[in-house]
This record gives sequence, C-alpha cells and structure tokens, in this order.
Amino acid sequence: GGGGVAPPPPAVRTGFTVAVVGSGPAGLAAADELNKRGHSVTVYERDDRVGGLMQYGVPNPKADKVDVVQRRVELLRAEGVEFVTNCAGAIQP
Repeated sequence: GGGGVAPPPPAVRTGFTVAVVGSGPAGLAAADELNKRGHSVTVYERDDRVGGLMQYGVPNPKADKVDVVQRRVELLRAEGVEFVTNCAGAIQP
C-alpha cells in the first residue's frame, strides 16, 4: 500500500460543475478524470455507501473493500470531489 500524501486539488478550476451518477468503478474513474481536468465534481450514489458493485456485488474474500474503495474515495475527497449517498431518483439542480 501507498501511504503517500494525497495530491492537491487542481490548481485551476474551469467553472464547470459535473454530476456523476453512480459510484462504482466507472463512476469513480470518471470523477477522477473530470476533477483532474479542473471541473467541480459531485458523485451521486443511491446506496448508503460509495463503491457500487465493489461494495455490494463483490464477495469479501475477492476484494479488500475497505483498503481498495475507501482509500480511493478518501483520496478523491482530498482532491475536491464531493459525494452524496442515499440519493435515489431525479437529481434537482
């Protein structure tokens, strides 16, 4: 495992706000790329925990969820990505 210091948020923000729906592997990857490009990103997840299939669909012996998912989420938070859980249905601006 890493143990390094979390990268800082992007030096310049574009002024664009992006919503990513779903916090599975694809949603987290999209949020990471969009954030690195300077957009303000909020990830919306219908469940009570971030991680999508990594949290709910992969058996515990197959993946160390806390180590993989939580470390990634905390890194994204440190870089400026916001997360909203328990969010089902339409998202209002």
